[in-house]
Amino acid sequence: MHRLFIFLFLLLTGFSQAQASNDPFAQKVDFLPVAKAFAFSSEALPSGETRLSWQIANNYYLYQKRFKFDGLDAAHTPVLPQGEEHNDEFFGASQVYRNQVDVLIPAGASGQVKVSWQGCADAGLCYPPQSQVVDLGGAQPVAAQGQAQDQSLAASLQQRSLGWSLLLFFGLGLLLVLRGLLQVVTHLLKTLDHLFFASL
Repeated sequence: MHRLFIFLFLLLTGFSQAQASNDPFAQKVDFLPVAKAFAFSSEALPSGETRLSWQIANNYYLYQKRFKFDGLDAAHTPVLPQGEEHNDEFFGASQVYRNQVDVLIPAGASGQVKVSWQGCADAGLCYPPQSQVVDLGGAQPVAAQGQAQDQSLAASLQQRSLGWSLLLFFGLGLLLVLRGLLQVVTHLLKTLDHLFFASL
């Protein structure tokens, strides 16, 4: 009886271990951080082109159709290289890139471009879309021009005396109040005209 108990115990223990090893949920997968799974870099080339590169870790891939380049006109939109066919649960049949992919932005593009991409792991994790702003040089973007104007105003105020700065801000505030008052008076006049003609 004692031997039968030991035999059953060993049999059940071996069965449970076999089940655990075959259970896909029992196996823990350590996914890479997105920056290591898809390492992005950009480089200005002597030809005037800008090369965008992604080093893709083993067992990870990037979707071709998830690349976006915001801030480029049609003449400077890059042509994406041919990928490999892939079918998964997230986007179905798709073209994907593995190991490395390089994209060339044609010469003559300037300002800043927002580059976006998205990829997944073969083990079943799909990362959220990633993006990075790349400075192509040349023309200064509108946002940067606004920042430059703000910085020049701040520098100008620093060079002037406190009294002059207070007077300047008081004048600007007065202009804002007068503008608001003018809008109120205009609205009242329109309302009075409407009431006058309605009473006729």
